[in-house]
Amino acid sequence: MSDDDSATFRRHENLYRAALPHLERHALSVPRLAAWIEARLAELQLFPAALAEEKYVPQITVFTSTCAPRVASERGLQHAAEFLFAFFVLNDATRDEESPEVDVRHDFIERWLEGLNQEYGGRAARFQEAFALYRASLVHERTLELRPPITWSEYTDRALGRHQWVATAPYLELWELCEGVVVPEEERAACDELKATAVDLTYVANDLGSFGRDGASKNFVSLIADETGCNREEALRATVEFYVAQAHSFSEQAAALGAARDYVDLVACVTDGNLRATTFLATSDREGRYAPEVRELLEELAHRALLAPGSAGGALDRRGSEHAALDFAKDGPPSSWK
Repeated sequence: MSDDDSATFRRHENLYRAALPHLERHALSVPRLAAWIEARLAELQLFPAALAEEKYVPQITVFTSTCAPRVASERGLQHAAEFLFAFFVLNDATRDEESPEVDVRHDFIERWLEGLNQEYGGRAARFQEAFALYRASLVHERTLELRPPITWSEYTDRALGRHQWVATAPYLELWELCEGVVVPEEERAACDELKATAVDLTYVANDLGSFGRDGASKNFVSLIADETGCNREEALRATVEFYVAQAHSFSEQAAALGAARDYVDLVACVTDGNLRATTFLATSDREGRYAPEVRELLEELAHRALLAPGSAGGALDRRGSEHAALDFAKDGPPSSWK
């Protein structure tokens, strides 16, 4: 570890050691990855320097290291980090389209996308398509925000709703691209359905973690309560059981795949990483943003519903599996959730 890597790491060392027990797990160690992210953000100037150092460097380092394949390549980690740069630009940056800062930030996204085309050629097509759909969904999201409340069917719409806003689909496509994961053509449709299940798991976990802080019509838990008339505790419990059921559905889908085992493992590791990162944020919360019951429920999911083989707590508890095949965008929450 160089002196520069060490200095970057020490600024948030307690956070990194608490969130990332295996600092040398990937091709880029956590100290080296953090130093690379800090230097790249300083070069790009996408965010104010102080904000980048205090917020974006540690947040992106933790998420990139956690939401990754079992052993990620150096190039994959760098591209995943830059994906998160773009994610924060599109979600956190000012919406003043006349601002020169917005132009600079969006120029970075276009250059990055073009760089992926140059680096990977035609293999980047699936990622580019998924990223374009994600960007289009954000325009739709902002349209919905102008005339709240957002309905259950709008929110759970896989084409333009929360399924796309969470950005997990293009993130998974990016890892498949960078790591050279091969999906047999005869299993592509089944792998796409597996990915869709994983994306639903990702945003449900995120919504559980942010319950009470999101707008009432932009949270899965809140919408369950609104749709069924159940109370807060019942809606939280229903969300946990839904996650467990969908995790069980994921395992059933994965078991039916034959030659795409590397893809299954990639998607499982990234999905588990998202749950672990959300659980860590809740359990290490010092600002009181997470309600105690939310912390407890996330910890429960981390014990009951991890997907990747070999994960602690990876043996799925089948309670709630009767809802595993629920098309909730079409049917709404089941009456048993009331």
